[in-house]
Amino acid sequence: MPVSLKRIRQSGALIFLHTCEVCGAAASFGFGVSMRLALNALEAGDKASAKLHLGQWFCREHRPETAADTSA
Repeated sequence: MPVSLKRIRQSGALIFLHTCEVCGAAASFGFGVSMRLALNALEAGDKASAKLHLGQWFCREHRPETAADTSA
C-alpha cells in the first residue's frame, strides 16, 4: 500500500508518507482522505483503519481525470 505511517524514535513524531498508487513517485493528489479520522484511529491504536482513512494518492501524471484541472 503506497500510504505509510512512520514514527520517529527520538521525538515520537508521526510521519505520513504518500506515494503514487501507479508509479510510486511522490504524490500530491489525495482522494478519499480524512486526516481527522485517521488520527483518531491512530490514537485508538487501530493502524489498519488509519491507513484506510488516508485514502489513495497520485502524482500529477497519474491523477484521475475527474480531478484534472479543467480551467484553460
